[in-house]
Order: sequence, then C-alpha cells, then structure tokens
Amino acid sequence: MLRILAGLAGVGIAASVAMGLDRARAERRADALWRTLEDGRTPDNGRSLAPDGVEGLRFDPVMVEDLPAPARRYLLRAIAPGTLLASYVRLELVGSIRLSREGQAMAMASEEILAPPRGFVWRARVGRGAMRMHGYDAYTEGEGEMRWWLLRLVPVVRETGPALARSAAGRMIGEAVLQPAALLPGRGARWEPVDETRARFVVDAGGEEVAVTIEVEPDGRLRRVSIRRWNSDPRNGPVGHLPFVMEDVVGERTFDGYTIPASFRAGWRLGEKGAFPFFFAQVRDAEYR
Repeated sequence: MLRILAGLAGVGIAASVAMGLDRARAERRADALWRTLEDGRTPDNGRSLAPDGVEGLRFDPVMVEDLPAPARRYLLRAIAPGTLLASYVRLELVGSIRLSREGQAMAMASEEILAPPRGFVWRARVGRGAMRMHGYDAYTEGEGEMRWWLLRLVPVVRETGPALARSAAGRMIGEAVLQPAALLPGRGARWEPVDETRARFVVDAGGEEVAVTIEVEPDGRLRRVSIRRWNSDPRNGPVGHLPFVMEDVVGERTFDGYTIPASFRAGWRLGEKGAFPFFFAQVRDAEYR
C-alpha cells in the first residue's frame, strides 16, 4: 500500500510539474506577443507593423473634416488637437465578468495592449479563492488564442483556430474606440454615414472586413458601439455573425490627449431577445504610445 501511495504521489508531482512548465511556456509566449505589439515589428524578420507614413504624426482636425458628422464629432472629442497619433494603448481595466449565462459575476482585474488592426493581448485575473483563474486572450498576425488556468496551475481553456481568430479580430476592432487614433482615415478605417447620431467604420482584420457602428451624443460623447462579430459558441446565439455591443457608457477619462469611456458593459446581442451581458469594466489607467 505504501508503495502504491508513493507511486500515486509521484505521478501527482510529475503532473503538477508538467502543468507548471506548460503554463510557464504559455506565459512566456504571451510576453513575447506583448513585446511584439509594443515594438511594432514582427519577431521573425523585424518588419514594421505600423501603417506607412504615420509614425510621429500629430492629430489635426482637418484629418476628419470629410467624415460623416457623427464620426467627426466623436473623433474631435476623442483626440485633442496636436496629440501624437499612438500606435497602441496599454490599458488597466477592473470590474467583473460572467463566464456563463447562469453564472455569477466574478471580480476581474486585467491589463491589455491594444494595437488595432495589428493585434491585442489581454491578461487577466478572475475570481477569488478556489475559483481564482489567470490567463490571457490574444490576437496577432491573423491568429487568435486563449489560455486559462485555475489557481495558476490546472489548465481550463486552451483554444486556437480559425473561428477563434475571426471572433478575436472582431473584438479587437470593436475595442478600437479605446484607441481612437486607429479609427482615422489615414490608419485604414473607412467611414460611412448611418443617420444623424450613428456612423459605421469598416476595418480589414485578418483578411476579413469588420464593421462597427458607433452612436454618439450631439457633443461627440460615445453612447453605444455595435460590432458584427463572429460567434462559434451556440450558448451565445446562432453560429455566425452576431451583434456584440458595448453600452451603458458612463463618464469619460482623458489620458495623453485621448478621451475614452470611463466605464461600460459589453456582451452578445444586448438590447435583443437572448442578450448575454457578461463584461463590466472601468478604465483604471491608459498609456498611449
């Protein structure tokens, strides 16, 4: 019996070591992806990922004078004249997240580097006690991945593939309202009017056009953001493109010349039957570079 128990203990220790090594490798990969977005160059050949001819430019209102009125109002409020046109933003977000429709909201603290349309890395801590989880979502160079662990050891999510990449690309472009410089015409965003309060921008991400509709107040404050985002999880609704919405925007904060929402909630099909609000966030800090 003692030999059996010793053997089981040895197996358990070996499994724990293997899981720990796997997590360490994944976290090193997340660090490398983060640095790639910061450096603005691919890790293999050093090719610049920044749009041609925009490095070092500063915002001039003339850049948006030909846009639909809602888009123009939004960008004039979001970017102060003379602001350096950032390639990315580093964000600190706190709030809560629901992992399922039936689940309770769990505390969330996260950091993110957001560099549309090149990619993003979102690293977070979710929950407390025995349900504490750590992990990251990422999208770079047309590929997406999710890696999450319970108690920093037990793997609970490991996902990659084309469907995830499509969904992650939609998320990234929708979140571009937190990096407004990415939505200037010179950065590749194509704007079209919808009505007096709404405008739509289209950005190519991963070879697919992603359309995002913003709704703004008369003074340009952001009211609502709706993305046609790819969904592959039947629990969210039919597989295919579904509305993914950011709403309940409350307050604003200004960092480095950029004014962005102070808090918001997000989820699938908000305002429709079958809505699933699951992400509630406040912006603690932002740094534009």
